[in-house]
Amino acid sequence: MNRSAQLLAVLAVAAALMSTTGCNMLKARDQLNRGVQAYKGGYPEKAIEHFKNAVSLDDKLQVAKLYLATAYTSQYVPGAETPENLRMAQQAVEQYKAVLVDEPQNSTSLKGLAFLYMQMKRFDEARDFYKKSISADPNDPATYYSVGVLDWTAVYKTANRKRALKSTTK
Repeated sequence: MNRSAQLLAVLAVAAALMSTTGCNMLKARDQLNRGVQAYKGGYPEKAIEHFKNAVSLDDKLQVAKLYLATAYTSQYVPGAETPENLRMAQQAVEQYKAVLVDEPQNSTSLKGLAFLYMQMKRFDEARDFYKKSISADPNDPATYYSVGVLDWTAVYKTANRKRALKSTTK
């Protein structure tokens, strides 16, 4: 095979790969849009499927991972310790953390993790992620407020325990 034929073959393969990649990116964005529509329409289960499809078609589409994590979080019921409920929370955590792999300072993902951990009553982890979020976006007052709520909760729990111990020892 002569050199120009080899070059032509390589270019044809490269063009085919690029068109497939471009096609997948368009399909991923379509799935993302369908997921947003389903979520807004009150169908979070359908939204989750669309967002999962978007992520599988384009793993670099961070917004799809964030929306998927948000959809999982919306399905989590604080205090319900069923395996399905805990799986929803774990899947949300995985998606938020997947965003942080490529964007460690993504404040939306950091705040999402912090909020979810707070809902799960994993207060130390929630505080850690809120503090990371403050480092990523120091101008967000809501994050400072959330750290204050966590600190107040910790002090309140300690004070109640002490009161309970005093009342039982009298």
